[in-house]
Amino acid sequence: MTTYLHLIIFFLLFLDGAFSNDNWRILKNRDSNNKHQLLHIQNISTNEERVTSERRRGKLDIIVKQDKITLSVDWGEFANLDIGNVYYYIKPYGMWEDNWKMSKNSQISYSPDPILLLTQLINSKEIAVGIRPKYNNEIRYYFRLDGLLKIIQNNLVSFETNPKLLTISQILKNIDSYDSSKASSALSNFIVKETQLRTFERDLRSNSRFSFRPIWYESELISTHKTDNNAENIAYYNNWLKKKGTLFTEKDIRITKLFSKKINIIQYSDIKNATIRGNNIIGYSLYINNKYISRLKNTRGKQLKSVKDFIMNKSISFRRS
Repeated sequence: MTTYLHLIIFFLLFLDGAFSNDNWRILKNRDSNNKHQLLHIQNISTNEERVTSERRRGKLDIIVKQDKITLSVDWGEFANLDIGNVYYYIKPYGMWEDNWKMSKNSQISYSPDPILLLTQLINSKEIAVGIRPKYNNEIRYYFRLDGLLKIIQNNLVSFETNPKLLTISQILKNIDSYDSSKASSALSNFIVKETQLRTFERDLRSNSRFSFRPIWYESELISTHKTDNNAENIAYYNNWLKKKGTLFTEKDIRITKLFSKKINIIQYSDIKNATIRGNNIIGYSLYINNKYISRLKNTRGKQLKSVKDFIMNKSISFRRS
């Protein structure tokens, strides 16, 4: 079914004449407190859907504030309650599917990874996005993305004042907006890194022993795992954030164990293999370069594979760079 849907979307996306070239609107407003300016970029879908009794167009909204970015789809009518199952297809990134939070009026879905999705949009020409509403037929919209890079470059001030978007703005600052190959090359490393993290977090978010981007715990980790103040801590594995555990940072893995003051630091660039050993009876353990690293309690099946894949993908990325 997924393969069939994939082919349908791929075919529709590339029909000649399916898209217009000017679907972007740029709106500059102020927030509800009227203190800070926000940038609102909006795209209108190239197709219409009959949601209830009327035909409507969808809206793709990107809103950048000083400390926040939201990326959402307005379906034009009731779409779902609380959480909506949203899927989208972007060439060359393929099909993505995830749960998006819904607005109070159940009409707008908010991306859980707005920065990753934004970089994918910048690096693409079109997107097909759909939702399976409760009690209603499926809604699917198509958006033409040409010109987004130029819009962002013309409004870099809004991106540079947002700490979460500073890295992207620096990457895009000196790129010719008409040279798609350079934009693709400049963003590729960032997208690969964010995609790896997204998959890792999605597969393990239900595991209470993993804490992702534990920014509230950074001061403690600096002390216990000797991390740098500027280090990006991806995930911490232990039980209830105790002082001993396995920390996955952007550059390495840091392991501390009970009854030992030693910190075992493994650079991703030094990792040749990562394996999971054990079974459902005795439990599973992580081995790196054929050496025991840590027990992985309450972690099984797809979650074990995700841990292994994340480590090896990081290893490959660092050894290639």
